[in-house]
Amino acid sequence: MRREGGLAVIALCAALASTACGGGSSAPAKTVGNVTITGTLAGGSVQSALVPAARPRVISVANDQLYCVTFSSPPASGTATADSSGNVSLTLAALDVPFGCFILDSGGSGVATLFFSSSSASGETVTLSGDADLGTITVDPLTGLASATLPQSGALATTPSSAACPVGTWSVTIGQYTCDSSCTNGCEVGSTQTGTSTVWIAQSGPGQYTASFTHIGCNSGSHSDVPGTFASGTFVLGPFAEQEVDQDVTCTHSVTASVTTNSTCTSTTTATSTWTNCGTCGSGDNVCSGCGTQTCTGSIESMTRQ
Repeated sequence: MRREGGLAVIALCAALASTACGGGSSAPAKTVGNVTITGTLAGGSVQSALVPAARPRVISVANDQLYCVTFSSPPASGTATADSSGNVSLTLAALDVPFGCFILDSGGSGVATLFFSSSSASGETVTLSGDADLGTITVDPLTGLASATLPQSGALATTPSSAACPVGTWSVTIGQYTCDSSCTNGCEVGSTQTGTSTVWIAQSGPGQYTASFTHIGCNSGSHSDVPGTFASGTFVLGPFAEQEVDQDVTCTHSVTASVTTNSTCTSTTTATSTWTNCGTCGSGDNVCSGCGTQTCTGSIESMTRQ
């Protein structure tokens, strides 16, 4: 049995809102210079501590898209399509402004979240002081991860203090689970583990948001370019689909999430997610298990904006 409860709860992590925070500054918008980002998309296996190792595979990335969006208010975003060799070039108003990127397929659906890696660290949010050639951008749609080397003109970044709620990078403690034979993270069977994740949220338009989340739990993985809306103090993510295989039976869970933050948008006060077509309902990092007719509701332990 493959358990995906943690991913649903991570999805709810992307649903962040506050009636007291949010909105942009009334000051005139600052003119931001452009940067040009180039690279070559290449299908392959992205190995990291977040997702179990997988055997190498050949993946076509022709006509996939590089999509980047900034943490600025209003946000700047851009999309560029790779040619038949995977070469891509994108110009974005993001000079010295934190931003992140996703890989989309030819139809515009999220394929992978791009992580920028240096010799000592990696992250989803970067700033660039000039144009950057990322070289080979390895894309792994099976894990939902993409990887590129952090360029010399780049630096890993955290959430800027000026970012409106709920924009930013969030560190999440989801809850506990008991490791069993279905877990793929190499944990000791019978041990108690805690599921965690990193959530990245940017504004893509008026009242519209996009999120990515990378989960570390019984079954680890990543989702990218997940849409959300913010209205009347509530951020709603989904519904979106999660597939699960339970004893050779495949089902699709429909997931919707809603979250509220504290008045300063530094942590959450309430967070819930709703799953359908579950075999059994649980708690912590195992909200929904198996295939069946039950609807399950879950919550997380804590979230803090970084």
